Amino acid sequence: MTISVVIPSHNRLDELKIAIKSVFDQTMVPNELIVVDDGSSLPLGENIFKGAPKKLHCILLTNKTPKGGNFARNIAIKEATSEYIAFLDDDDEFFNQKLEEVTKSIKENPDTDLFYHTAKIQMVNERLFYYSKPLYFEDKKEVFKNLLIGNFIGGTPMVIVKRQSLIEVGSFDEVMPALQDYELWLRMAKAEMVFKFINKALTKYNYVTERKTVSKSFKINKVARGLIRNKFNDDYNRLNKSELAKHEEFIRNNIVHRAILNNQRKLALKIQYTQMVYNFNLNNFFKFLSIFLGPKFIFFLKTKGF
Repeated sequence: MTISVVIPSHNRLDELKIAIKSVFDQTMVPNELIVVDDGSSLPLGENIFKGAPKKLHCILLTNKTPKGGNFARNIAIKEATSEYIAFLDDDDEFFNQKLEEVTKSIKENPDTDLFYHTAKIQMVNERLFYYSKPLYFEDKKEVFKNLLIGNFIGGTPMVIVKRQSLIEVGSFDEVMPALQDYELWLRMAKAEMVFKFINKALTKYNYVTERKTVSKSFKINKVARGLIRNKFNDDYNRLNKSELAKHEEFIRNNIVHRAILNNQRKLALKIQYTQMVYNFNLNNFFKFLSIFLGPKFIFFLKTKGF
């Protein structure tokens, strides 16, 4: 059983070095590390692999012009020689035991196509963190239906996938301007591939407010959501009223999250207030207070055990 780690990168050399070091420091080193330089202003060189473990095969692929994370990941998937692909973004990190834990799960569940796990979400500027809460469903049809309702898995750094399974479904859709990971999970689930949850935090996501990224763009994400809705329109039409309401709640949560990342507090408050109107509960109320009162209130809640 072999694993390739894939990291697409664009103009983030300092962060990339940290991401790469987190791969070098694994308790179980992967067979292969593939970095794709997606048209960086200052092209990357082989020196980014300085200090690599001797048995780790390092590959640098280069796009002369930026073509997006979906294209970058796809060329790495084609280049990879391992059975499994572990994705990492250039501004995130693997915890040291990630690949060892993943390898254990693969050996115990060899028929699984996609493994996913919890992540530690670090709000860098606010000096706050929390843990993602992925869901798990045994039935394949339930996996697909609940993914339609909302992305309960997360992004690429939380996922390890069989390379052949990626190829079978066509890998990442290069037309998608954002949400390429979510759209791919939907296609895999609709094809009734096997998903397995690893209940451990194995990746650290670093969110930096006010930094412009495709994933934080409202307009681009709205276009991407429209494309997903069109692709799976018949499937959405099969959801009942309650399930569709949960899907709308997922979208509103997504907008609130991006508004916070873009430091657009008024928009976040507006959408979160709407969220409370549709579904009033303590969780939504505390979210509203957290946005209104700011990071100090969140820190207060954490100290009180919330």
